[in-house]
Amino acid sequence: MRILACLSEAYVKNCDNYYAKPTSALFLQEVFGKDNIFVVSPYEDGSPPTGWSSHVSSKNFFGVPKFDSIKSFVLRSIRDPSYLKRYIHRCNEIIDNQECDFVWVRNPSLGSLIFALCALKKDKKLVNHMCANAMQGWKNDKYSKKEKILGLAFSFVIRYLAKKISSHRNTINLCTGDVLYKFCKKFSVNTHQFVDLLVQPNQILLGDSSNTICSSFLFIGRLQADKGIFELCEAFSSPELKNLSLSVAGDGSEYAYLKSKYKNVEFLGQISHSELSNVINRTDCIVVPSKNSYEGFPRVIMEAWSYGKPVIVSDAGGVKAFVIDKENCLLLKSVSKQSITKAVKCIHQDTALYKELASGARDMKHVSDKNYWFSVLENVIYEK
Repeated sequence: MRILACLSEAYVKNCDNYYAKPTSALFLQEVFGKDNIFVVSPYEDGSPPTGWSSHVSSKNFFGVPKFDSIKSFVLRSIRDPSYLKRYIHRCNEIIDNQECDFVWVRNPSLGSLIFALCALKKDKKLVNHMCANAMQGWKNDKYSKKEKILGLAFSFVIRYLAKKISSHRNTINLCTGDVLYKFCKKFSVNTHQFVDLLVQPNQILLGDSSNTICSSFLFIGRLQADKGIFELCEAFSSPELKNLSLSVAGDGSEYAYLKSKYKNVEFLGQISHSELSNVINRTDCIVVPSKNSYEGFPRVIMEAWSYGKPVIVSDAGGVKAFVIDKENCLLLKSVSKQSITKAVKCIHQDTALYKELASGARDMKHVSDKNYWFSVLENVIYEK
């Protein structure tokens, strides 16, 4: 099974090899074999990024004109109308010259949406992986009022393109989270829940049943404002949580500032997968306080469940595809210092609740295993 995968993720070229931190290509390589995955993405020359996850050889990589985001793609197209023409031409060139059984697109990247439309126009079979909700991206607090207005207007273009792709007879929709699933399901019965999870089966633990007090907490992810990291650190700086610990694993634009401001928080930086395994094993609860309605379903929730760890998670994006409040998580209705403090105190003080949530996490181990999602993907594709 040969897959032409337009991932629209940032790759770095070094000595005729291509590297990226995201694991999208790695997931496909593990399912279908490394030689059967042909990646389409923008790239730049440089040294392999620290903590890279995906490696693609030059014979399996096709570059496209560079862009960083939907916003940068639109601005480039406005400033230089030939950019869009060159991008579409390159998409068609790749599709025409590369034999494949399926085209895979990781949406909602505008580059991937365009690639998908080019592929469908040529009557290719398409897997439409809807992993995040760009139709809601304009709500992000990092944007100015003017940018939000323009973003809202452009979200209707994204919605139109996503609808056109997801409703096509040649499309299989794989949706991460309940919001995107409901969106695609309206237009096609060939729509399925999907998480490109890479948790190893031997990582699935039963947890330490003797530990009945929840006192150590962990955040895993990019350190940026829309992930709720500021509210989380503020909560653990309050006197109410002074006897509890918070560790933060990850890097991002706010790393240096956060580390200098919150001396009581342990900042681990970007750590390897094996190191992360040890860190998760040592913690009692994972906190996922995202404020981003752009979220599909954060994979870190299933990573936590795979170790039998309860989660405190915000009601953002498509998390309700799998989380159930007070069964396998504590659900935050809003993200604030006060709401996080309340949830942390609750799970710390109520030992019966903590044990119940840990049990609920272990009950989710069947979906917190890469082999489960490998099987889902194989069944869907071969059925098609």
